[in-house]
Amino acid sequence: HQSYKNYIGVPFDADRPSIAYFSMEYGLSHALKIYSGGLGVLAGDYLKEASDSRVDMTAVGFLYRHGYFTQTLSVDGQQIANYEAQNFGSLPITQVLDEHNKPVVLEVPFHDRTIYSNIWKVSVGRIQLYLMDTDLEHNSEYDRS
Repeated sequence: HQSYKNYIGVPFDADRPSIAYFSMEYGLSHALKIYSGGLGVLAGDYLKEASDSRVDMTAVGFLYRHGYFTQTLSVDGQQIANYEAQNFGSLPITQVLDEHNKPVVLEVPFHDRTIYSNIWKVSVGRIQLYLMDTDLEHNSEYDRS
C-alpha cells in the first residue's frame, strides 16, 4: 500500500505538455469490458506507460453497456454470441458527479438531435480515463452504446 502511495505521489513531469488521448477501446482489465483486441490493448498500455513515465495525460473513450460478447457453441458447432449487460456499479469505475452530487450529463449536438452521455472515471495509475456512457433513456436505441 505504501509503495502505491509513493508511486501516485510523484507529480507529472511539468516540462512536458499535457496530452489528450482518445480511443474507442481500452484494454485495462478483464473486469472492464471496453476492448476486444489489439487496439484496446495498445491504448491501455499507452495509459499505463504514460503513468509510469509521469506524462500529464487525460484519456477519453466509451463505456459500453454490453461490452464484448462471450462465446458458446451450439450442439452443431455454431458460434453463439452472448452479450451480457455490465453492471457499472460493480466495476472499478466512478461516476462523475457535479457539485450537487448529481451525475454529469454531457450533451453532444449531432446532426438533427442531441446525444446525452453520463461520464465515468477510471484511474489508471496517475492517468484519468473518462468514459462516455450513452445508454440513457433520453437517447434513441441507435444512439446508445
